[in-house]
Amino acid sequence: MDEQQSRKIALKLLAATSAADVDAAMCLDSAFGKEDNWRPYGGAHNNWDRIAAQTSDPIGALGELIINSIDAILMRKAAESGVEVRSKDAPQSMTEAVKKFFPEIVEGKIASLSPEERTKLAEKSVLIGVNRAASAKKYPSYTIADFGEGQNPADFPKTLLSLSETNKDGIPFVQGRFNMGSTGSIVFCTSSDILKGHYKFVMSKKNAPGSDGNWGWTLIRVREAKSGETLPVAEYFCPGGRMPMFPDGEIQAFGRADIGVLNAGTIVKLYEYDIGPSARAVDLGLNNALTTNLLECALPVRIYDFGARPLPDRSGLRREGITERTFSGMKVVFSGDESADESNIDLPTYQVAESTANPELGTIRIYATGVKHLPDHLREYAYRSFYTLNGQAQAKEYAGFFRAAKLDDLRNHLIVQVDCNEMNGTARSSIFKSDRERMSNNRFYRALREFVRDALKDDRELRAYAREIRQRRVTEVIQDDERGRELWNALVGSNPEL
Repeated sequence: MDEQQSRKIALKLLAATSAADVDAAMCLDSAFGKEDNWRPYGGAHNNWDRIAAQTSDPIGALGELIINSIDAILMRKAAESGVEVRSKDAPQSMTEAVKKFFPEIVEGKIASLSPEERTKLAEKSVLIGVNRAASAKKYPSYTIADFGEGQNPADFPKTLLSLSETNKDGIPFVQGRFNMGSTGSIVFCTSSDILKGHYKFVMSKKNAPGSDGNWGWTLIRVREAKSGETLPVAEYFCPGGRMPMFPDGEIQAFGRADIGVLNAGTIVKLYEYDIGPSARAVDLGLNNALTTNLLECALPVRIYDFGARPLPDRSGLRREGITERTFSGMKVVFSGDESADESNIDLPTYQVAESTANPELGTIRIYATGVKHLPDHLREYAYRSFYTLNGQAQAKEYAGFFRAAKLDDLRNHLIVQVDCNEMNGTARSSIFKSDRERMSNNRFYRALREFVRDALKDDRELRAYAREIRQRRVTEVIQDDERGRELWNALVGSNPEL
């Protein structure tokens, strides 16, 4: 495949919004039909047991792609600053890295920025475009583009297409370590239907220094097991043993010259992604869904939904039927300045407790936010407490956990974050699993839950808040009863037969 053909097909795949579009693009070159041009993902034919065993949550898998993009941006900044990423001089946490590489962000927390400043930063950090094919509106396609370090095409097998590689080990300021961003999302592509191929597209170009000047790309697919195989196999397109590539200055990730234009970085496309009913809604769907997995973002994300209704009387992208929104994490939303109704906040986010008493656990910090009414997407969500690392949920507690803390009245009024950034490394690896959903039931886990439960139960402000909520309910019942009597008297007055 020559460079001109490579570029043509890559742009077709980038513009595709359905599995049918991908099939049509593959028909443009006979190389796609040759089995020798497809290589097993991670270099192993028996890869499906690892890929399919990743997260069961499509939103969490998409969140992993965002985390990988943020990692890539911090790695790019480190290279530009001449920082050796595994040295003692490197930032020792993600927050430290943001503080060092983005001095305009006070203490490395994007909550310190104004909404306008966060949007400006997001536009040169991580972008997500949402498209829907007319034939598959229930399954949007997502394009994730970042301005990170990018990769040379020759390095794809060891980086973007790897399984169990250790390329991030020893780098203290990055988050992704389990390859979930690369593999966890595959099973949800093409409406979670293996018969449609689970198609996923990856394109990348390394930022200088060290760039070979080429955009490389590949298409990932999952095929059914052949004779003699037990499980399906995930593969990537690699004609003649080389990544398809072409030299180009810039790529329009969303097919537009005004947004999503990259000179280097990485673009990932998930076709007909099975993200779930509420998350697929136009405009707020993805934004709301991400809050349940990313309580804090090291860097903000700009979301463009291309499926809105055009509004000719509006200005900018909204006129064309494109909504744009900056996602900064649940914590920023609840801080007030991104909330649609700031008066809904009862208890602004505050630190409930900090523990250093148990050396086996290390430092654990608990934060709570109280609201008059949870937003619908959170009220319908089963979880209320989130164990996080660098703002990303590693595990969650059901609303029923508040009963153990004697705070059952707050199940629909309280969000709790358990910050595990400074947890002892042994305890952290013993408790949290790679799917970022479950916790191992061991002594570390039991000690952690006991500390969280007791801290919530013993917090005076939360107990007072629970009493306030109970009083409100009594008042609401009385008011409802009074309204009922007024309505009945009005009905009797207008109809004596009653």
